Amino acid sequence: MTLKKHPSWRPTFTQDQIKAYLSYIGLADIKVPQNPTAAEQLPFLTKLIRHQLCKVPFENLDLHYATVKGASLDTQHLYHKIVERNAGRGGYCMQNTAFFGQVLRSMGYTCISLGARVATTMTDGTAGKLKPEEAEYGGMSHQINLLVIEGKKYWVDVGFGSAGPTFPVPVEEGFESVNVGVEGRVAMTMRVVRDHIANNTGHMEEQKLWQYQVKYGVGADESKNWIPCYCFCETEYFPRDFDVVNAWISTSRQSMFVNKIICQKYVMSEDGEDLIGDITLNDGNIKERRYGQSKLLTEIKSEKDRTDALEKYLGVILSEPEKTGILGFPSMIKG
Repeated sequence: MTLKKHPSWRPTFTQDQIKAYLSYIGLADIKVPQNPTAAEQLPFLTKLIRHQLCKVPFENLDLHYATVKGASLDTQHLYHKIVERNAGRGGYCMQNTAFFGQVLRSMGYTCISLGARVATTMTDGTAGKLKPEEAEYGGMSHQINLLVIEGKKYWVDVGFGSAGPTFPVPVEEGFESVNVGVEGRVAMTMRVVRDHIANNTGHMEEQKLWQYQVKYGVGADESKNWIPCYCFCETEYFPRDFDVVNAWISTSRQSMFVNKIICQKYVMSEDGEDLIGDITLNDGNIKERRYGQSKLLTEIKSEKDRTDALEKYLGVILSEPEKTGILGFPSMIKG
């Protein structure tokens, strides 16, 4: 007789898979804390998140460089693509977050998935030009993970590209921290706000949302606006909810991911402790930022230029069928 699994059941990776994953991201010798205190867990999680961000890119190549376009959320498929293929691959928000959530569950964490609304300023070119309270938000299109450590809530996000949080963030109104860079050379600051958003039709207390905002440079710099990135509440989203969201993200002509090619990884400091910048391919440009200073790495004028740049600067190795999968697609560079 086959026993029916409880509805709350979520899959996990085997310990051998976790061992191979840790080796893949450069943490082969790290010890996973067993029944640790918060003082032990938070540094471990921060190191895990940062190595994930530096090794597993935020990318949407499956929607462009593939013979069959699509973005699977199946975690065993993602494990094969990310770890077993050893080709520098990752995924966009729901792929990387679903994968990393399963890594966390496999290490013993209770990991709750939440949906988030991304600020339209992140995609329409107005980031930093509006006051945070003026920003509008789109529909649910992003995924984060929520953990509870010694009774305190933290959220973890490894799928928001170069503006995402780089450590477990306390779900705490007014929290502010350096996000990228080091003291004296701060590239990005982040903060947590709980308030209504411009989209709200009513302003009851229970309608307030947690908001993640960033500022390039030091947070105390009043000459720059805080940039709203996304907002969320604490309602749990189930895997089937993200299947629905993913269908729109991966197929709609209104989706940023369908219309442009993105691949980004963070850059680690030499001591392996801090994130100091990122390398980002955005359609036809590939740039590197370190401590907030940006430089163009190479000019991209053809598809070969782009796939060569993906491999040289981001470590992404595409197969020949994947490379030819973009032929005739609107995102193809015609040069």
